[in-house]
Amino acid sequence: AEPGQSAWGNGQYGGFFTGAFLNSLKREIRLSSNPSWDSIMKRAEAPIEVLGRIQNPQTFVSVNSINANTELQTDNQCDGIVVNGKCYSN
Repeated sequence: AEPGQSAWGNGQYGGFFTGAFLNSLKREIRLSSNPSWDSIMKRAEAPIEVLGRIQNPQTFVSVNSINANTELQTDNQCDGIVVNGKCYSN
């Protein structure tokens, strides 16, 4: 949510922005032959009304391609966390 606004959610749906994002992602994959992160996020950024209050989501998209020759780590190969295919040990 924008500064000064609350981000809303509940026990049934979780975060309302997360729900909007997932719905946008599913729609983009289902309807587009060439899905794009910009389209997904633009749709997910729509204002969310909850109990008469508005939540204006904020997003930032930064997508980088990776070299096809780069060997990526997976979660089960890493004893820490995996970020962008790289293992960071605890």
